[in-house]
Formats: sequence, C-alpha cells, structure tokens
Amino acid sequence: MKKQLLIAICLLFSAIAAQASHLMGGQMTSRNIGGLTYEVTLTVYRDTLGIPVYTTANFYYSYASGGFDTSHIVPVSPVFVFGNGVERYTYTDTIALPFTGTYDMWYDDCCRNAAILNIPAPGSFHLANKLMADSTNSTPVFLNEPITLAQLGVPFAYNPLPFDVDGDSIAWMLDIPQEGNGTSLPSPVAGYVLPYSDTLVPFTMNPVTGEISFLPNTIGYFEVSMLVQEYRAGILIGEIRRDMQIIVVQSSNGPVNLTLNSPNAPFSGKNYSVDAGTAFNFTVIANDPDGNAVNIAANGDAFRLANPATFTSSTVGAVTTATLSWNTSTANERNAPYIIGLRVNETYTNFSFSSDISIHLNVNKATGLNNPTSNGVKFNVYPNPTSDYMMLNFTSKSNSDGRVEILNLAGQLVKTYDAIKVLNGLNVIQVNDLNLNQGVYIVNLIQDGKNLGNSKLNIR
Repeated sequence: MKKQLLIAICLLFSAIAAQASHLMGGQMTSRNIGGLTYEVTLTVYRDTLGIPVYTTANFYYSYASGGFDTSHIVPVSPVFVFGNGVERYTYTDTIALPFTGTYDMWYDDCCRNAAILNIPAPGSFHLANKLMADSTNSTPVFLNEPITLAQLGVPFAYNPLPFDVDGDSIAWMLDIPQEGNGTSLPSPVAGYVLPYSDTLVPFTMNPVTGEISFLPNTIGYFEVSMLVQEYRAGILIGEIRRDMQIIVVQSSNGPVNLTLNSPNAPFSGKNYSVDAGTAFNFTVIANDPDGNAVNIAANGDAFRLANPATFTSSTVGAVTTATLSWNTSTANERNAPYIIGLRVNETYTNFSFSSDISIHLNVNKATGLNNPTSNGVKFNVYPNPTSDYMMLNFTSKSNSDGRVEILNLAGQLVKTYDAIKVLNGLNVIQVNDLNLNQGVYIVNLIQDGKNLGNSKLNIR
C-alpha cells in the first residue's frame, strides 16, 4: 500500500519533467539592523527535477520618490533539502539606504515552473517587498514554511502565519502571482485561477486567521500567491508576498486522526477568548491509522513575548499528545487576536504530509475603546485595517437582535446594519459589503437600546 504514493509521485514527476523549469515560489523580506541599514533576504524554492538555480541573484532597489536606483549581485547560500522533491535556497544582502521613506525592492527570474496547471503559460517570476525605511521598521515576515504536498480528496489546511515584529497592523489576502518585466511594477499573471477544488469546499483564505484551505480534486502542480500588507495609523507602509506551489498527489496514506480539546470555552470552532491574567490551555492528540511517525510543532507571536506561551509534545506508541499553555498577563491585552499555528506532520514512505491547525485567541482588555462598557460587554472589531468586511467579536447577556452603526469622525451616521442576530454569550458576526471610503470610522453595537461597545475602524 505504501508503495502506491511513491509510484504516484514518480509518475506525476515523470510526466512533467520535460516541462519543468525550476522555481516553485518564495518571498523577499527586509530587516532593519541599525539606522537605515537593512538585511534583505530572498528565499526561493526549487523543483529538484528542474534546472539548477543561479548561483547569484540580482536585487533591485528603488526609492519611491525618485533619486535612488541601484542593484546588487547577491550570492546564494548552501542548499537546504526541503523534502517532497523541493529544495530551498537563500540569498542575503545588506544595503545602507540613503533616505528615510518608501522603497521598492524586487527580484525577477526567467523560469517559473512550467508544470503549473492553474497558469496557462508559466513564464517569468517576480518577488518583491515594499518597505518604509526609518531607524527601526522592518517588513513583516512569514513564521511558517510552505506546505508543498497535498492528497487528492483529503482536506488541506495551511497557515503562513504572517507576523510583524514592530507591532504594526497587518492584513492578508490571496492575490494573483506576478510576472517580472524588469521594473518595480510587475504584471499580474494572465489567466491565473485558484487551485482546483471540490465545488462544496472552494479554495479560500480565512480573513481572520490567514489559514488557506481547500479539498483537492485534481492531481498536479498549483500556484498560490499571498499578499501581506503592513499598516501604521491606518496608512499602508509595506508589503510582502509569498508564492508557493502545492503538489497534489493520489495516495493511499490515511490522514492523521486528531482530537482537539481545551478547558477554555470556544465560541466558534477553534476560536477562543480569555481575560488577561488567566490561563489558556489547548491539547491535540494525534493517532495515525497507518502507524506512521507523527510530530506536532507550534508557532506564532504568542511564543515571542516576555511571558511566552509554552508547547510540549510527546509520543507513546502510535499516539502523539501536544499541549499548548499560556499564562496570559495584562501586558498581553490587545484588540487584535493572537493567531497560533500548530502543524501536524507525518512521514509516509519518502514523503511528508502536513496540516495546520489555526487557533484564534482573543486576550480581552479590561479598559479602553474596544472593551467593556458599563454593561460589562467585551467588543472587538477585526481585521483592522480592512477594506470591504469586518468581524465583530463580543459578548451579550440576552437573545435579541442588534444593530451595527458606523459613524465618521464628525459623528455623522454613514451606515446601519439592522436585524443582526445576537445570542446570549459569545458572538462572532461578519459584516460584509462595507463600501466605505478610505478613512477612520467609529463602529457602535446596539442591543435592547443599549450601546454594547464601540471601536475605531480603519478602511484602507
């Protein structure tokens, strides 16, 4: 049985080998290392059946206001064997920028993998980041590596876990991959469509957690592009992008059976809410039906704090148990949720299958605009900034319809949503089609004639 996966992948790879070029995806980020000096890192992923990567890469730098354009030839670091027929290469440059302000940094390559099914004519490849350079700011980064292998007919879940070390607001979305043209203004790939999926489980990115999910229904190579935008005080100051490929194969591998448990009351799926100063605990029990080795890892900004979350994992026989624990403090109070990613990985023959579990955790504030009013209701709005929708997270003491009011900063009512279904306890409500001009607004939630809470909302 286990030989079937290896045979299926070999047949797939053999069928496309004649077409394959090499580049499967990557990202480009910038890290401030003092003053206006930056470490710029390009990561690319290569199909091992394709042509070799170049030993150097050309990095291009351009000041958005003009007056500075340059390029550097950057050598490649040693190869990292990523697995599943994929290698990872890293190019790292250091540059002293002449001015504060916005810069475009980019890289072009001739040869996107020619085997991609959801791009009609795979060609050139473009990765970039946009940076607001000052004495401290860095671009966001991705905390999780790509997941490159998926099984036909088995649900796929992956979270890149975007993170900004400076604490700026970030928003993420699926986007169209970019073609290079030798400038900082690339072209969207013509004819691109999202990876093929079962019609009842379309390819989507969760707007709150950033988790990508779909139910693969076609064998082959598929390209995905994720755009992450960085905001400060409601102003767009940076962007990064990750391109990645998902290889869908047919396999007799039995997916890992998972049991998820937490003593903290969930309000929807893997969404949780705790008061600052209280503990959060979450347990995953994994049992592989084929008896394969299973390991579980954890990542997220909750592990990068002064009082970090902790994670342990142990295996007894065919059962792996992992425990996430976090004793939160008042310093952890914030409006935006913490997104914690757990990655379950199993080895099957010579290949690895992985799946992500995305935990959405609110650590509630005790005071402030987004938090309890005199009636004791906790109220959050996210993502923030946003464009065309928002999520409301709040508690209620009754079952009755509510009303959402949006006001401008002059106090004028600009939009109302009536008959919002509200239940006693914790609620998460999505409001679509905001259709608001760029700017800052106030969101009020009204129930039974009382204002349950209010929050500022930034529209980008």
